[in-house]
Amino acid sequence: MDNFLLSGLGLLTYAVISFKIRRLILPSSIFCVLWGIACVFISLIISGYWTSMALYKRYVFVWMNDYILYFTIMSILGFSFSNFFFHKRRFGFSSNLNESLLSAIIHKYRPIMYVNFCMGIIRIIIFLSIFGWNDMGDYRVNAEATMKNLNGIYGLIFRISNYILLLSNFYVCIVGLKHGAYKINYKEMAVTLICFVPVLMSTGGRLWILYIILYYFGSYLIGACLSKRRSLIPKRDFKKVGAILSCLILSIAVLGELRQAEKNDDGQFYDKFSYVTEGMLCSEYCMKYYGGYRRDINNNILSTFQRGVSIPYLKFRRHLAQKTNMSSIINSIIVFLYIDFGYYESLFVWFLICFICESVAFGCLNKMTLNKFFCLVVVLKIFYESILDNSVVGNIPTIELVILFAIFGPLLFGKKTLKLSSSR
Repeated sequence: MDNFLLSGLGLLTYAVISFKIRRLILPSSIFCVLWGIACVFISLIISGYWTSMALYKRYVFVWMNDYILYFTIMSILGFSFSNFFFHKRRFGFSSNLNESLLSAIIHKYRPIMYVNFCMGIIRIIIFLSIFGWNDMGDYRVNAEATMKNLNGIYGLIFRISNYILLLSNFYVCIVGLKHGAYKINYKEMAVTLICFVPVLMSTGGRLWILYIILYYFGSYLIGACLSKRRSLIPKRDFKKVGAILSCLILSIAVLGELRQAEKNDDGQFYDKFSYVTEGMLCSEYCMKYYGGYRRDINNNILSTFQRGVSIPYLKFRRHLAQKTNMSSIINSIIVFLYIDFGYYESLFVWFLICFICESVAFGCLNKMTLNKFFCLVVVLKIFYESILDNSVVGNIPTIELVILFAIFGPLLFGKKTLKLSSSR
């Protein structure tokens, strides 16, 4: 049994056992499911499946073959130590976090979603006016390149739309939490998600699908778990929710299929999910580039935790662009941990991150308030994105927004602001 298959099965087993014991959505749940599936996928690729993939011949692992097993062990140890220290806590909603509060917030701040929808349409119009439309793949590449170089009024519009998107993320989470804890309002769900996706869709990528799953359905599961009801998805909603989730997951492959069809590329339907494994392939290239166990990388910043330009990372990305056909945007958290700390040291740092984030999640789920819920969403998002990017630094703006929510919470979500009755 190869190390990727062993790691994948280990992570998925831990996720199942942990959920059966706790019945909570934790960072370990998100991490173990996503990384477990990706490891099993890689194991199948290196075993001879999916030979039609563009990068199939490049799936040769030397340094990552052992590292992924160590990485899995340290992850499970970090999560397990946190579970050991916090296993006696009771989890549930604070008395202040109830259906009337969530409904009032959704009603009062719904205009944010309308503005977000309009900003998304404006972004699409700007992109089309600059470089037009040839095919879906070219649109995405042009959109990504254009966003980095926009100045003037266009640049201002894009910055404002990004700030509004941050607020919209939390709005979608609140809607999902309410529907999970109480009852799904399908009209409210449809309006919210339709208003949510245009900004994300404007770049031509598929992230909007992943973020609907994270923000709405992830929050739905948090609410359903804390509601203590026997079934996470009531029978009356099971078929509808299952159909919506199935359509979203299939859309990932369908959009990839459309891109390849426009370029007359060969490939099987299931190949379109393979990009979740490119982060680990990128990690292998990074270790090869810097010599595996060697720890002589002269790094100017700790890119895992600091915003800024990491010179060693930029050198590696230039090498990657010149020597491979890999996507320029798919990383994993391992790349940045390795560059900052080295082969073995990075494993210990990741153990600490797992322990701390899992502990924070347990604290948030204990008598959960609105601010604790926002904090929990950020922690889950860090582990959700860890397979595709440097999710710690990437979420610094979101963390800053949560801090602002904590400071101005009474003003934004207080009873007087929302015009709630003082009685419970």
